[in-house]
Amino acid sequence: MPTRPARRAGLIASLFVGLALVPTPARVRAIHPAEGAAIPGAAGPEPAEAWLVDVSAAVDGWPEALAARLPGLEEAIGAGSRQLTLSPAELAGLRSAGLPHRVLDAAPAAPRAWPACYDRMAELRAWLYDYAERHAELVEVIDVGDSYCKTRSGCHTPEGRDIAGSDILVARVTRRDLPGPKAGRLWIDAGLHARELPTTVLAKAFLVHLVEGYGDDPGLTWLLDQREVDVGIALNPDGRELVEMGTTTRDGVPWRWRKNARLHADRIVCAWPPTEAAQFGVDLNRNHGFKWTAPGHSDAPCDQDFRGEGPASEPETLAYEAAVRALLTDQRGPADGDVAPDDTMGMLINLHSYTMPGTVLIPWGWTRRPAPNAAGLVALAERYIADNGYVWKTGLYASSGNSRDWAYGELGVPAFTIELEGTDFFGPCDALDGLLDDNLPALEAMLNLADQPYARVRGPEARVEPLALRVEQGSPLTVRARLSSARAGGRSIAAAELSLGRPGPLPADWPLPGPDGAPGTGLPMVAADGAFDGAEETVLRVLATEGLPLGRSYVVVRGRSADGDWGPGAAAWVEVLAPPTASATATAIATATPTIATATPGATASATVAATPSATPTPTRRVVFIPRAAQRR
Repeated sequence: MPTRPARRAGLIASLFVGLALVPTPARVRAIHPAEGAAIPGAAGPEPAEAWLVDVSAAVDGWPEALAARLPGLEEAIGAGSRQLTLSPAELAGLRSAGLPHRVLDAAPAAPRAWPACYDRMAELRAWLYDYAERHAELVEVIDVGDSYCKTRSGCHTPEGRDIAGSDILVARVTRRDLPGPKAGRLWIDAGLHARELPTTVLAKAFLVHLVEGYGDDPGLTWLLDQREVDVGIALNPDGRELVEMGTTTRDGVPWRWRKNARLHADRIVCAWPPTEAAQFGVDLNRNHGFKWTAPGHSDAPCDQDFRGEGPASEPETLAYEAAVRALLTDQRGPADGDVAPDDTMGMLINLHSYTMPGTVLIPWGWTRRPAPNAAGLVALAERYIADNGYVWKTGLYASSGNSRDWAYGELGVPAFTIELEGTDFFGPCDALDGLLDDNLPALEAMLNLADQPYARVRGPEARVEPLALRVEQGSPLTVRARLSSARAGGRSIAAAELSLGRPGPLPADWPLPGPDGAPGTGLPMVAADGAFDGAEETVLRVLATEGLPLGRSYVVVRGRSADGDWGPGAAAWVEVLAPPTASATATAIATATPTIATATPGATASATVAATPSATPTPTRRVVFIPRAAQRR
């Protein structure tokens, strides 16, 4: 696994108030044992409530048999998770079925109260409205529909407890006073499976990461000027309330509720109190209309992956689809084999947990046939996992009616399920810092690519050298950047350009091409060695600053491959200072001043810098952390 990025060092308080073939067994219900049950022959001398078990051999050989034996974990198994947290009864079931496994250690005990590092649903909603009000220039809360219980004027559990129902809320993050819709759009949703609490933490943290970085981090500032991000933090609010309801029962343990809160027409009581393997409701990640009838679901109402009584039958699903369609237009033909065009705009990311290691799932899930845009989907998945040690898959067996297949199949946009790394649905608090560290940079990279992801991922990546980007007005300014196609197939680089912007709307007399222009409309840059002829290039452009406004702006650089694909942009701050006063002119002349040959698109390596103004450190990015979270590794 690649070296992890350095762990973050600060906190943002606003985040929290080889065996014989095994026959496939029939689907069974997991029976939860008494607390402290022992496992004969298990590793460790003491009884345990749950065990961390390596199931690599079963995943490699018989994933469907394993999932049938562990119905509450079928999605993690389908995504290829090698380590699972099992109850004593579930572990005993593996042994009786002859499925290969290895007990690693006792798993952390299930929480006996609501974990302090997770918001409750009511707290999350209140925080979202308050945060949007405090950052109204960047955040808008959109009510995209009602939960099942709200459409029924409330639900009642088998024991008569009430769930009022909720609005389904999405936060749109963008610089709102700039005209839209923006050229690049990204949808991220979490909490579709209610018990997968770390997903809501990541979605909330990404929202805060974007907002807190605006005006501080040049890359995030540029992106929010030119992109829209819709973040659905908890898109199954009724299910989330049922997870929380478990903490108010006699044992006080949060219920591991996956589905929504629909009570079926014949008032089936699957299990009450609910278990992981038997609960009413519909699996919202099997309910989308696209390929709803394909293999990869259950028709049994109590099963974890019950698809519902009809395609898109649930109000949560209808709200999800309508909100995504409002953000991302249909850009692909109706046939299964139709290819989405290279200029497709937008991307969808559906967050789930858990797998070990973390996993990016790409379309298709409903069939083993490659998707028409398989090459682009794989390239984007590989870009996501490039620095965090995750893996990508299509899934080990079929799953139908899921979000990624619907978004790609109907709209043509790249769509992914991210199974966050972990060994439990709740996830221990001390693992959350590592989860953010692994995924926030990857999500930011996807936002950068979201204007034309299929094409953009084939272009070179850029990094602006943050040196000598502070200059007195009237002095020349040299912008240097490094371009690399190492993660874009090693394609040769053929061109580079830059544009200039600043936060918010630009005046009509803005002197240089702005960052809202299409790739290819910026100022050309030249190769420092005189020729574009490799997969790695240093590029430069010398700017005259007489007409540039005083203060801080951001410069955006991007490169183009020889195949014609422009890559993602990279930004850095540029600060233009007022020139010295007349009384200081003589002193200024006596000191060393920059002597820079003006570079033009036809310039060669003879364009050099004899001296540059002293470098000033660029502002550091604000970082996002979870309170009370320890280092994961």
